[in-house]
Amino acid sequence: MSDGLPRLLSDAIATGVWRNPGSPSVTAILGAQLDLPEMELFETRDVMLAVARQVAGGLVDNPEFCMVRHQADLGIDDHRLVCDRAIFVAGSTTPGDDVLAALDVRDEDEDPPVVVLDWRMPIPRRWVLVGKLSELLQRLIRTDRR
Repeated sequence: MSDGLPRLLSDAIATGVWRNPGSPSVTAILGAQLDLPEMELFETRDVMLAVARQVAGGLVDNPEFCMVRHQADLGIDDHRLVCDRAIFVAGSTTPGDDVLAALDVRDEDEDPPVVVLDWRMPIPRRWVLVGKLSELLQRLIRTDRR
């Protein structure tokens, strides 16, 4: 990982591939089947870190959000997101919707899984896999060609 981000994401930010294409496109990129509210991609590392601080400052302690602070806090067969091993890359634009998308980087994979908080799912399985980062980037690139 470079600068705390997977190289794929760092390169996409540096080259301008990673940018917010607007809510309808973000919904399509993350998965229309999720019935997402209006969403935006966080375009810079600084914004991603700021969101991570907000999440760590309170949301992580709310059981509804299905997160733990550290890997050691997980139980056996625990499906919650590990806050200090997540990079928050997208979020809802309307206050109160509280939907986030994150890269799950606990395995330090250069092509980490992308997960989205799906309020329709039961606790503790609200973080659902929507693909790998490389797949998300390909979907983002395709939005440029439309």
